[in-house]
Amino acid sequence: VEQGGVVKLAGFGPGAGGDRGRMTRPNIVKGKLAYLAPELLAGRPPSEASDLFSLGVVLWEALTGKRLFDAETDLDVVRKVQQGYVPLLSRERPGLPLGLAELVHRALSREPEQRFPSARAMLEALTDILRVLPQSVDAATLAQSFARVGVRSQRSGAPENA
Repeated sequence: VEQGGVVKLAGFGPGAGGDRGRMTRPNIVKGKLAYLAPELLAGRPPSEASDLFSLGVVLWEALTGKRLFDAETDLDVVRKVQQGYVPLLSRERPGLPLGLAELVHRALSREPEQRFPSARAMLEALTDILRVLPQSVDAATLAQSFARVGVRSQRSGAPENA
């Protein structure tokens, strides 16, 4: 979040961080293991559903400030993803709109068929959720809120513990 309240998100390529990114040969999936859908870890081909799972991980982490599938070893990360245990957002973030929590959990469904049928469908669901929220926040209000709690923009490197 910049001083003016503008939110920027960047750096999700396989080489963006130092942890668990892997360079691979052709026909081998690359990426950070904690963001790969269970079906990719099982050797199935990538799909729009697997991308939506990865987006779900990013959203869960952005809303909680915690790593979803954090572990000491790559093997333990893979096990956590494949087990599919996702702590409830309603417990991690009390007061979060229920519809938003449900959207994130649907994106994180272990089975691809239980996720949104497309990114467009997920966007439409998110738009519907945002439309009914009682208040909106502009960039200036967002910047003031972050300034009150001492959040600063990080221009280089990943967030701590990322």
